[in-house]
Amino acid sequence: MNRKKTTPPEGAEELVEQIHHRRRLSLKFWLIGALVLLVAAGILTGILVLRHRKNDGARYAALLSEKLGSSLSEAQSHADLSLYTTPACGYLTDVGEYDALRESEKQVSVCGTRIPQWVIYCTADATGRLSAVRYYQYAVLEDSILGEKKSGYVLLTDLVKGTSKAQMLDILGLEPYAITYRMDVNAVEYCFRYCYKDSDSKDMLSYQIRVLVQDDQVLSVSDERVNVLTNLLAFDEVVTN
Repeated sequence: MNRKKTTPPEGAEELVEQIHHRRRLSLKFWLIGALVLLVAAGILTGILVLRHRKNDGARYAALLSEKLGSSLSEAQSHADLSLYTTPACGYLTDVGEYDALRESEKQVSVCGTRIPQWVIYCTADATGRLSAVRYYQYAVLEDSILGEKKSGYVLLTDLVKGTSKAQMLDILGLEPYAITYRMDVNAVEYCFRYCYKDSDSKDMLSYQIRVLVQDDQVLSVSDERVNVLTNLLAFDEVVTN
């Protein structure tokens, strides 16, 4: 039995073609929009990574230390970092002897005073060669000038000679307050500052831990009490004629 072939309504084929065309346009616009979003996300990620790298003082200090014994200009070129001699923060003028420094653009509040989040101090020897790089992470002191708060005294018995740097950081559970690289010592010194409330005196006690690391292994460990209050309460020097 032969079926009668039906003829589509007039304009149906044109309507179908319009629908397909609109779908193709919609897909095209969606792909363009997705591509724009991906590009924007990539640019934003790049900006964030660049900002993080620019604010990574520890990384810059390590790069500068790779040129110990070289000129300051050569070290700056190697680290892609510009140093200067006069600090923007006036409080850094008398912190110690240095020949050049670099301050973080970001600031933190320590004891109600705004100071750089971190600072790199560089020292040169008599011939102008870079002899020491000191990195200070002042953000560690933002909550307390006494250091990071701990529940009690930090035992150092597990930090024996040969302990890896990664294990050392894990055992202490502290962020380095200072990292020092020196030309005359083939090792890196990590300094940590922490505080805790003494159960007997109820006073807040502050300690600094110094760890000497060579080839990513601990060489020596020591700690000392930090008498911040004693320094604040000390008598002024008496001037006599």
